[in-house]
Amino acid sequence: MRLISVILCLTCGFACFAQKDIVIGQSDFIIPDSCVNRYDPDGKDTGIWIEKAKQGYFVSYFKAGKVHGVDSGYTGGRTGTEGSFFKFYDVYYDNGLICGPFVMYHENGVMAIYISDISRLEDGERYDTRYSDDTCFIYKGYEVDYDECGRIKAEGLCIFGKDYFIDSEPVGDWKEYNGDGTYTIVNKGRRLDK
Repeated sequence: MRLISVILCLTCGFACFAQKDIVIGQSDFIIPDSCVNRYDPDGKDTGIWIEKAKQGYFVSYFKAGKVHGVDSGYTGGRTGTEGSFFKFYDVYYDNGLICGPFVMYHENGVMAIYISDISRLEDGERYDTRYSDDTCFIYKGYEVDYDECGRIKAEGLCIFGKDYFIDSEPVGDWKEYNGDGTYTIVNKGRRLDK
């Protein structure tokens, strides 16, 4: 009986989406246009937003005009066919600020980067500089990098801005792993000072 209910629910649910749907490749979810890119009564972004980018899509959840919840990126695969996308990253927000883990994926679906213990840089917290402008760095976190088979390549503290892909730097000592599971401590050159 439960199986029949689930099949009926899925069948009825998909029948409702028969109009001009947005489909994003391998993620395999279908969202009717009537549910995306909406505004609240104050004219601010609300709910799920899907935006086309040059090589993929961004799927974000908004509350009162700020990203709130998961923000995901999908991009075309190097070996994929036209219209084939894979999830590239997930980052979690609370009222417009990054609050939870940042996860980036390899094309095969294996985690590439996992950043945990994310927090904003504290007042007065700064780092020695080799650059002229450090104003873009507002977060710090513990980053673990993985190869395409899921083995740890490196780990250590990182700092980053609103866009990790543009504004990110390793800080201090990092462990860089060898193929046999041993690691070498490598100083990345930046320090976080109070």
